[in-house]
Amino acid sequence: TPLLVAASLELGERSVFGRLSARGGLAPLTLSDGFAVGGLFTVGARIEYRIDEIIALGLGVDALFLIGQYGRSDLAPILTLTIRPSS
Repeated sequence: TPLLVAASLELGERSVFGRLSARGGLAPLTLSDGFAVGGLFTVGARIEYRIDEIIALGLGVDALFLIGQYGRSDLAPILTLTIRPSS
């Protein structure tokens, strides 16, 4: 399980809005000859539809970058269900 610091920016306050996010930190790796640690950085974009004040559905994509000796990059599609407790 990676240990990441995250930040996001929400754009818009209507029923359809966008969200940009970035995360960075460390990711443990399991290899055939032992363990290693790599840097992990992700950036993502998502469009969400707010069903009501508590529930939203989202669709987006994240780009993941593993940095270090075993570096690689991936794109991950995202489908989200967000539940925000009313305050």
